[in-house]
Amino acid sequence: MAPPARARVDNSATVRSASKNKQRAPTNGNSSSSSKRSASSAANDPLGGAGGGSLASSLSSLLSPGLASSANKSLDAKGKGKGKDAALASLLGLGAGSKPNPPPLPHNGSKGGAAQLGLQSLQSLSATSQPTNRKKQKLDPTAASSSTLTLDRPTPSPDLKARHSTHAIPPTPTPPTPAIPPGRKPVYRPVLASATTVSWPDMPVAGSNTVLHTLLDILSDPAVRESVQGDLGRRTRTRPDRQEGKTSNCVPTTATTARTTETTTTAMEQLCTDSQREPPQPGLVAGINGVTRRLELEIRDRLASLPPPHHSTDQRHECNESLLLNNATRKPGSTRIVFVCRHDLQPASLIAHFPMLVSACNAVLQGGKGEGEGEGEKDTLVYLFPLPLGAEAKLASMLGLAKCSVVAITSAFPPRQLARLVAAVHRETARRCQLLPPWLAASLRSALSYSQSELGIQLEMEPTTVKFVRSTQPVDLNACRLAKKSRRTLRSSRWKKRKLQALHSLQSLQAQIKAAKR
Repeated sequence: MAPPARARVDNSATVRSASKNKQRAPTNGNSSSSSKRSASSAANDPLGGAGGGSLASSLSSLLSPGLASSANKSLDAKGKGKGKDAALASLLGLGAGSKPNPPPLPHNGSKGGAAQLGLQSLQSLSATSQPTNRKKQKLDPTAASSSTLTLDRPTPSPDLKARHSTHAIPPTPTPPTPAIPPGRKPVYRPVLASATTVSWPDMPVAGSNTVLHTLLDILSDPAVRESVQGDLGRRTRTRPDRQEGKTSNCVPTTATTARTTETTTTAMEQLCTDSQREPPQPGLVAGINGVTRRLELEIRDRLASLPPPHHSTDQRHECNESLLLNNATRKPGSTRIVFVCRHDLQPASLIAHFPMLVSACNAVLQGGKGEGEGEGEKDTLVYLFPLPLGAEAKLASMLGLAKCSVVAITSAFPPRQLARLVAAVHRETARRCQLLPPWLAASLRSALSYSQSELGIQLEMEPTTVKFVRSTQPVDLNACRLAKKSRRTLRSSRWKKRKLQALHSLQSLQAQIKAAKR
């Protein structure tokens, strides 16, 4: 029977481990503490320590079983000549070349399992962030120095900024400032503004929104909607007189000449009454041109109804009474409120005439009365109300129009709804929208005065307004003036030189002509 073969022992590894153990040999009193410290370090260190076992056994917890076995073989084969460092290098090269399966997570709650999970998540994050970092480095070279794992801060959206802004109506965008040429500087030059200008009334945002909602609520009423559609020219029903005319024409006539003459006379009378009958006054007028035309017609009619300036006081009262009697039959519907979508129109010049037009209408309405007579009739003045941003689309959809920038409400509007709308406007504005410049009303009263003594009425003018126009000028004005003077001198010298040359050439030509004649 053959004796059993002896196990091979690596002398180099044995001698190295013995020398290390001799150096680490603790005293008798500190043996227990050192053993505890080594146990805790082995438990905390996921890669293991020298005292806790071999390097392959410590790395086997992080690698797959296949890599662990290969690591043990490589350590056994190369530990004799190269040592642990060479074996670790070969092990890392083997792990980089292959793609092993991820190690299974331990079911126990040990610290090694948590370390394995953290290392695995870190490796997965670094692997996913590598292609994105490469793209960023290609696009932006300066991004190479930034960290791999970055978190983007959430930026607020523009809608959220607009919703939390203090201004419900965004301010009008200012035109871009032109670039200043080199050698010039911006300056502001004062310009005296006109004292007869009328500006738009300043409306609070909350009050304008309240009035807009009231207007839309009134227009949504079925009765008001039907009357508004008729005012806008969308009446589908036929007039009763036309319907009667159609039915009478369908009846066959077999009458004598007398009946024919009676029918002719009644038809003529009906034509006369139809011609004298005026069309019904609309309660709502839409459109810039339509509202402008109506205000101009009202101004013309009211100016024509004013008494002449040369009449006495009794004649003026008689004239006013006669005008009232003559106008009592027709009762024209006067404009009460003018709504303008001021912030929705991009070219402001389209509606820039409405403040002055409404002021002229109010001045003509109150100009024929004395200073104390028109104080109690301020409720009949025309309101000019600028609507907030976005009102144009709402009004257009409510009225069934493509665009609706200006809307005028007249006294022919339903009385109950008109009173409600006037009360809402008066409550939010407190007569701020009744534009009536004092200088315009005073000048009209002075023009309608019948005696020369009343021509010296002191007109209450608007305060002086100074505007500033932004322009540019040279930085050094003296140098610029000297340069201009030198250019003028050079230009004049050149012109004189050309003039002398032209004279010399003319004289030489004349001399040549005389010589040729001889």
